[in-house]
Amino acid sequence: MTKFDVWYMRPEFFRDGTMGLKWLTERQLLPRTGDLAATHVKVRSVEADNLEAVFAGMQGEVWSPNGEARGLIRSLGLQHTSMSVGDIATDETGAAHIVDRFGFAVLL
Repeated sequence: MTKFDVWYMRPEFFRDGTMGLKWLTERQLLPRTGDLAATHVKVRSVEADNLEAVFAGMQGEVWSPNGEARGLIRSLGLQHTSMSVGDIATDETGAAHIVDRFGFAVLL
C-alpha cells in the first residue's frame, strides 16, 4: 500500500480544472507541483494500491455515503465530495498525479 495525499480543486479553479490536461496545458494553467495550495486544497491522506484505487475510494458514495464528509468539504471551502477531473493525488515520492479525462497524468 502507498500513502497518497488527495487534493481537490478550489472552486475558482474548478471550471478550468475539469476541462482536462490538454486544456490546462494550452492555457498555461497547470497547477505547479511546489504550489498546489494555490489551486487546490488537501482533503485527506489515504492508503491505496494505486491511483485508480484512490479515485474509486474518493467517490462520495464510498467515503461519504451518508454525507459524512459534508462538514469537512465545507470547512475547507470546497464544493465537491467526489474526486473529479482536475483533482490531484500526490504520492510518497512527492510526484503529483492529476486526474485527466481518462486516467491520471504526472505533473512536472
